[in-house]
Amino acid sequence: TATDGWLTVSWPRVTAQAGRYRMCWCSGEDLHTSVNPNISSTACNPYSSFRIDVGQLTLTGFTPVHRTCISGRTCAFHISGIGLTGREEFVVLDTCGTQLPVYGFPIAENWTGDHLDWGSGILSASGGSYRLCACVTGACSSQTDYRLDIGELAVLGPTMFQDRTCIAGQACEIESIYGKFLSEQDFIAVLDTCGSQSLVTNFPQEVQITEPASGITNVHWGEAVTSSGGQYRLCWCANTGNAGDLPGALEEYLVDVGQFTVIGPTPQQYQTCVSGQTCIIDAPKGHMMSSSD
Repeated sequence: TATDGWLTVSWPRVTAQAGRYRMCWCSGEDLHTSVNPNISSTACNPYSSFRIDVGQLTLTGFTPVHRTCISGRTCAFHISGIGLTGREEFVVLDTCGTQLPVYGFPIAENWTGDHLDWGSGILSASGGSYRLCACVTGACSSQTDYRLDIGELAVLGPTMFQDRTCIAGQACEIESIYGKFLSEQDFIAVLDTCGSQSLVTNFPQEVQITEPASGITNVHWGEAVTSSGGQYRLCWCANTGNAGDLPGALEEYLVDVGQFTVIGPTPQQYQTCVSGQTCIIDAPKGHMMSSSD
């Protein structure tokens, strides 16, 4: 709009990348409109017509990012931008500006103006693609205030809540564990609780992981399962290919893929019968036992 020779210029919601640009001007008048004002001007239709450099326009904000974190580990990375104050706040959501949280993602603790760090909080979110959302108003009371979409945050790891079942006395094979950036070099363990040192007694330790398709792995234990029937946890640990990246202890298997059920009896149930007499014993205790066993 023009007022006494001054121009006021406004744009709707700006989604361009933060940076320093040039403001360029083109006259809205040409010879045709000077003769007949009812004819629309075509002088500024091509962008090449904007030849007059008015000055610099600085667009403050974040440079769009594409970052990756690993489930079961801490998360930190660099963010760049222009005019950042260090008082911005961040949250990871499926869609910026919504109330739906991402389960298993800790709250960002440290932001220095160029480095975002979730501190010692361990990421346990499902493998997948999320959005890194920022609140720059200083009044960030709810997740709907985090409306600015900075870019994609990919989480390397399996999808959660993938329950599986094997049968005691038989070889155990699990097909199609889904996730993002899964690899046959990753590690799987069956534990009482992920991240603890509670090995499941008599569960096979030798395991083979194959990758039939991108984002899908199959798990095969070479020996028959002889552990007690019950409910356990299927736990995952990433191998990113770095030196010294192999898990040194069971507490590094922090990612809970889902419930792992072993169908079978509880071992070491002693019963007694007498030779020469009818023998009746109670059915062995176990998990998901059946009359067809």
